[in-house]
Amino acid sequence: MNTRCCQLKIPDRNTVRHTSRWKKLGTFAKWMIPGATLVLIPKCPVCVAMYVALFTGISISVECASKLRAALLILCVAVIIGMVLLNLRRKFRSGRS
Repeated sequence: MNTRCCQLKIPDRNTVRHTSRWKKLGTFAKWMIPGATLVLIPKCPVCVAMYVALFTGISISVECASKLRAALLILCVAVIIGMVLLNLRRKFRSGRS
């Protein structure tokens, strides 16, 4: 006789979580925005200065553009690492329950 079937927990209708399309889109955007920014950041500080001038109309020096580029790189990597850590934390918490 199989006693394992009696030990299975059937989820209650109220505890099943449904993920909406908007939540999925928001989750996708959370990962996509810093990732796309990392991919699209130019390597050359002169190009960063040109893009800032093109999109905002404000000209910045090459030194300022190189610092802006470094700050964007650090910010994007920090956001991605933070999201990875949050996802790992959620998985460990749900695994213990």
